[in-house]
Amino acid sequence: MQKYNVIYNKLGDVPDNLPNYDFPAIPSAFYFMVIKNKKIALLNNVGSNDEKLLSVQIFYSLLETTYFQIDTPYLKTDRNYTQSLLPLSLKGGIRQQISYRDWFDGIMYDDRFNIILTQLSNPTYSKIIDDVYLFPLNPLSDIFAAVRTVWIYMNTGENRRVYDYFDSLELENLKNVNIRYFPPYFLFFLLTRFYSYPLSSFQIELSIIRGSTQPNDPSQVFIDSVYDHQFPNPEFVIKLGKDLTTNSIKDVGKLVGTDNVDWIRWAPEYLVEYTSEPVDWNESASDIAVSLMTWTDFEIFEIAESFNVILPFSETYPNRYTYIEHISHLIRSEIS
Repeated sequence: MQKYNVIYNKLGDVPDNLPNYDFPAIPSAFYFMVIKNKKIALLNNVGSNDEKLLSVQIFYSLLETTYFQIDTPYLKTDRNYTQSLLPLSLKGGIRQQISYRDWFDGIMYDDRFNIILTQLSNPTYSKIIDDVYLFPLNPLSDIFAAVRTVWIYMNTGENRRVYDYFDSLELENLKNVNIRYFPPYFLFFLLTRFYSYPLSSFQIELSIIRGSTQPNDPSQVFIDSVYDHQFPNPEFVIKLGKDLTTNSIKDVGKLVGTDNVDWIRWAPEYLVEYTSEPVDWNESASDIAVSLMTWTDFEIFEIAESFNVILPFSETYPNRYTYIEHISHLIRSEIS
């Protein structure tokens, strides 16, 4: 263990309700080890309480995109570069402004990136690129090996492949991290930075629930669908996640107006205020669907039944809107 000469000229705020200084994998700004000539920040469970607190403050200040001088074991800024260059953040550990980036998305082309992005609020490559600029990859990491590892874990639920990845890089400090805390993209973040994303209090509460569940558990599927979104009543969302650990999908679904088991995949579309807007059945199916999205599923299924519409199986649809749009088309066909 070595101590770093930290440079930091901006004081950030610590979010509320952090369980402890290192949950789930906050990096220390002061202590690091060297593996294959690369600096690896230790997790923030070493050093004095003052150092731990400052490490948290530094870490969460990184959520701001404005430029400020910083130099830690895991990232730094460099005033010598006036234009952001992606390779500097990929392999140089340089934190840069995202507003002047060179959009070289092709360097990260792999279909598996699309899969780990699916449930984000911004499910595009720009999310990956923005985060690379703000939270540079550790030069020891392998971005393609990391996304393959996450993809295998998503499909098999086997922890071993993730810990084998840590072993291959000699990352003893991460072997005790509970990887079930992390939805796919956030696990990818851990595997490429060797510390976790600076999670909000809402995400931390969801991680605690997720960490106690098995892969593909209903609660875990629900949490993954809401993890990167914001809601006016986050306490209710957390309650749903907890309820799904002990109750059936259909029983918990009644709280959001449905008994469709796929609601846990489409959860952000159910966590809305239902206003039951009037529907003009002469409009197109897509326009009808927009109105029906303000109805509960119970109301939609009831009106579909009144038109003798047989509901399609929902598991083949990517989201609630496309499912409701299809139902709208079936209703219009019956009317005409």
